[in-house]
Amino acid sequence: MHVLHLFGDEIEERLINALNLVHEWKVGNASVGETRNASLGAIAVARESSNPTAIVVARSVGYAVATAHMADHSLGAALYALKAIKNAGNFIR
Repeated sequence: MHVLHLFGDEIEERLINALNLVHEWKVGNASVGETRNASLGAIAVARESSNPTAIVVARSVGYAVATAHMADHSLGAALYALKAIKNAGNFIR
């Protein structure tokens, strides 16, 4: 996840765990249900945060992990990643 570093100084453990779990899912070591729950955990991080950039980073992670149960969620992951870059002021020119 290329925008994870924009979350802040300390990356919430639920985000890291969700990303690790989706890698396990890719190789057949985790279920879709487990990845869905991890995705919901990442979305919970977004709801608990007050930092606009951290919110969209967490949502990007949540949608990326949710791709395990619905491929269309990859679009949400990309959209929120772009919002994170914009919020952080890191424009690609």
